[in-house]
Amino acid sequence: MKNTRIFSLIISMLIISFGGLISSCSDDKDDPKPVVVEYAGNWAGVTAQDSTITFTVGNVGNNPWITAYKYSVRIVDGGSSWTSEGNENSTEGIVQVINGSFYKSISQLKNDEEEYIEGTFTSKTALSGKIHLQNPFTQQWVDMTFTASLITK
Repeated sequence: MKNTRIFSLIISMLIISFGGLISSCSDDKDDPKPVVVEYAGNWAGVTAQDSTITFTVGNVGNNPWITAYKYSVRIVDGGSSWTSEGNENSTEGIVQVINGSFYKSISQLKNDEEEYIEGTFTSKTALSGKIHLQNPFTQQWVDMTFTASLITK
């Protein structure tokens, strides 16, 4: 009789333990899912002078960040022309997208003015902005506008 009680107690404990093991194996409903941030994906477009410009928007800390951009533009300004190139890539984020816009200084010049790139997402699939550059010959400022579209999520 005593052995039967011990045996029953052991069986009961095994059933309870097995049930707890089974219930701890969830059907992924409690598993965290990656957050898809607004504007995430690869963007491509053109500048006002038909040069290619690309951006990548990624998830950094569950917020949208520009994680890469690249452009090479040949600028003709009056009697001078020059090429300006920008290429930056960081999985940790280059600049955060806040309220659908971003602003990134791309160089600090001697006169405390800065060259920059800025953009505004006008929809979930459209981006427009400008690259603000200084002509190295005339020291005049040039705004190169661009538009881009989401090409892959």
